[in-house]
Amino acid sequence: MDDKKPEERARGMAAGLALLKGCDFVIAGVKYGITEGMDREIHTANMLGIAVIDANQIKRHLEYEEKRQERAASDYAKLHSCEFCKGSKLYSCTGYDCREPYRRAYEYALSRIRERQET
Repeated sequence: MDDKKPEERARGMAAGLALLKGCDFVIAGVKYGITEGMDREIHTANMLGIAVIDANQIKRHLEYEEKRQERAASDYAKLHSCEFCKGSKLYSCTGYDCREPYRRAYEYALSRIRERQET
């Protein structure tokens, strides 16, 4: 598309905004300023509830996202570790160590969270 041709620029902007609607987050490289098109995309992302991240802060965002996934997996494991325990088949937890079932439940939950993230 040629930005100097208003019709082509409008089509390019419309295509970009259509693609934006399917994004989980938007990375905005603002080192050299924000163009009119970037401003429109940032505004649209904000209106749609899509996170807008400064490119300089992407590492921090990815770390936050990883911690959030780990917390969710931990919460799941706390609630469901008995389902991963041999003792649950005996209807008794007496005498069983919960660390291994917790670890299996945690790993299961984390893998499911990451699978969903990839789709």
